[in-house]
Amino acid sequence: MSSFETVILPLTGAGDNTTPVAVDLTPDGVVQLFKLSVSANGIVTLVPADMDGLYVQTVQRAEDPQDDLLIASALSPGGNQDLNATDIPVGKTGRLMAVDIGGSVPLRCDVQVVNGSRVTRTSIYASDGNSLLWRPPSSMFIELAGGANKHFGVSITNLSPVRTSDARATLYWDEV
Repeated sequence: MSSFETVILPLTGAGDNTTPVAVDLTPDGVVQLFKLSVSANGIVTLVPADMDGLYVQTVQRAEDPQDDLLIASALSPGGNQDLNATDIPVGKTGRLMAVDIGGSVPLRCDVQVVNGSRVTRTSIYASDGNSLLWRPPSSMFIELAGGANKHFGVSITNLSPVRTSDARATLYWDEV
C-alpha cells in the first residue's frame, strides 16, 4: 500500500493558481506525481500528472553544525569592527551556511575568511532596525580548511551618519 504526502506546486499564472498534488514514492524508489481532482460531491480522484519539469533533490544535512553570535558594541557612526568566530578544528573543513546581521542602524557586513589575513568573500547590507539572513548559493561556496587561527569572520560597518549602535552578526557553518 502506498502512502501519499500532499504538496502544493505553483503553476504559471497570477494569483493563487496552485494545484494540489500527491507525491508517491514506490517501493523501488520511483517518484510518482498525481493531480488531486475533487468532484462537486467531494470525491477525490488521482489523475496521473506530467513529470516534465519535476526535480527531486536530496537535501544535504549538516554533519557538525556550529554557530557564533558576534556583537559589536557601541559602534560609532561610520565606524567598523572586525569580529571572529571560533577556530575551525585541524582536520576539518568549515562550510559557511548562513550569516544573520542586524542592529538599530543601517549596516554593512563583510563576510570574511580569516587565515593569516582577512579576505572578504561577500558584503551584505541591512537597513536600520531590520535583520537580514544571508545564505550562500551553495554549501561549498565559502569553505575554509581548519587550523589554528583559521575561522570565519565579519567586518561590520555602521552606515548611519549620526547614530551609535550595537550590531550583531550570527555565523552558521558546518564542520566536515
